[in-house]
Amino acid sequence: MIEDLLARWLAAGQDTELFWRLTPREVLGVLEGDYKRRRREIEDRRVLQHELATLVAFAFHQPGKMPDYKPPAEASAPPAQKAEAGWDADHERVRGLLIGMALSARG
Repeated sequence: MIEDLLARWLAAGQDTELFWRLTPREVLGVLEGDYKRRRREIEDRRVLQHELATLVAFAFHQPGKMPDYKPPAEASAPPAQKAEAGWDADHERVRGLLIGMALSARG
């Protein structure tokens, strides 16, 4: 069990020394936050690629009807749910970092 958890921790690019200072619940929290961050990045890339493909199709087939740029609606005010999901992951990372720093200060 611990070997699998350590392998997931290292695959996520986390520090080995910090792994041994955290409780299993904290390790799982950091890993879950990392997973959610990666999924969000993948979804952002998918949206960007889809929009680019649409613009390329317009530019090639109908350059005169190319749509004007409009900033996304969520750029001005993100929905509360999306902001809160990102906050949880960031909160767990900061918490893990602070715990690691406190434990390393002890000696």
